[in-house]
Amino acid sequence: MGYEFLAGGITDPATLTGSAGGPGLGLYPPPRMVFPRLQDKVISAFQAAHGWTLSGTTGTTYADDTSDYLLGSQSIRLTTGGTGGTHEIRSPALSLDLSTSNLVFAVKIDDYARYSDLQIRLSSNGFTDFAYCKPLATGVSQRWVEAGQWQIITISRAEIVSGISWGNGGIQYSGVKANVNWSAITGIRFKVTDDAAGPITVRLNLLGHFPQPTKPLLSIVFDDGRSTHWTVAKAYMDRYRLPGTSAVIVDSLDSGSPYMTTAQVKELQDKSKWSIVCHANENTVGSQAHQLGYDGISYPAGEADILRIKNWLHRNGLTGGNGLCYPHGTYSVGGVNTSVVPMVRKYFDWARTTYASTLETFPPADPWRLRSWSVSNTDTAQQLLDVVDQGIASKAWTIMQWHNLVSPASNNSDSTPAVFQAFIDGVNTRVLAGTIAVRTIHEVIQYGAV
Repeated sequence: MGYEFLAGGITDPATLTGSAGGPGLGLYPPPRMVFPRLQDKVISAFQAAHGWTLSGTTGTTYADDTSDYLLGSQSIRLTTGGTGGTHEIRSPALSLDLSTSNLVFAVKIDDYARYSDLQIRLSSNGFTDFAYCKPLATGVSQRWVEAGQWQIITISRAEIVSGISWGNGGIQYSGVKANVNWSAITGIRFKVTDDAAGPITVRLNLLGHFPQPTKPLLSIVFDDGRSTHWTVAKAYMDRYRLPGTSAVIVDSLDSGSPYMTTAQVKELQDKSKWSIVCHANENTVGSQAHQLGYDGISYPAGEADILRIKNWLHRNGLTGGNGLCYPHGTYSVGGVNTSVVPMVRKYFDWARTTYASTLETFPPADPWRLRSWSVSNTDTAQQLLDVVDQGIASKAWTIMQWHNLVSPASNNSDSTPAVFQAFIDGVNTRVLAGTIAVRTIHEVIQYGAV
């Protein structure tokens, strides 16, 4: 059995993996590495007698729901009034030390089309002051949480900011984050708002907290296998011995100057200690896995593309075959393939999205939906270092993805060599100061936050 038959267009993944009874090509190994389990302390699982209450506009319904839940035997369900009013689910009196903690919660939103806002608000003085976070994006593109699906979400302290000043019943609330005593949190509220075009239903089934890691992390990732990742990124990062993660499109390698050669990719791993991972195999007319994303092609076509790129990495001695950066960044249940994440879980230990509304935590909420900051051609080096500093302050895991490094940076995802080099200089300053560790994603999985 030779590898040439792959080029003949085998489309049955069972033939490649051996799951049909034959020897296969060893492309379906069990996951080799796993992230540590979230060792969260539960504030509430919203089971019977949970004590949380509703405050909000008319037309709402709020109840325990024993028919739809992720944990235990019930969730709490809020259906909004549909007129854009504010609805708050309020905790009973609490006494929590969250001074060194991140948050985790489980949520399900039935109809994202009418979703406007969800906030978690925390206070230590009866909400005279409070801090809050908005963990879910409102835009349809590359949404991290899909409608009608339960999702466990972690929130780093980087996302929690000062509340907006507001008045209620003649009392003015300042919303100053600095006045929140994180070692003595007494109340937590979930604020839910629809878009005034109709109601939405939100269910909650967990609220907890877990320790921040010992050190903040930065993973620098490069998508597509561009030649500038060799000529600019590798050349400059080598001077500081900083590792990167390269997500390659196999079909584009060795195709000319816009992309790296296979030999260069091997040197990235063997000499510069980068991690080489999967992005897509096909980038041509036909499958077009990279252009359309795995949610834009059929399940069999996506699975065959995954198996081909894993086979290519194995054959070339590249050890990152159990990691994926989603082609096109998407995995939507509304696409051609409605089961992208379950498909990806079969073959990979982790998968990185392009969701950039929140930084990642360690451990992450979902290893197959890793959040990542997308660099654009309008970002300055200082703005990108500000993101890193935000991660440092909250001990978050900042995953930052780059594309082409060219001048001028014409495309939205481009950046100039000058911006990149100034960014790397700043990162190295922080490494030398001991304030952050730069690790590939595989290293984070294997060794943790060290």
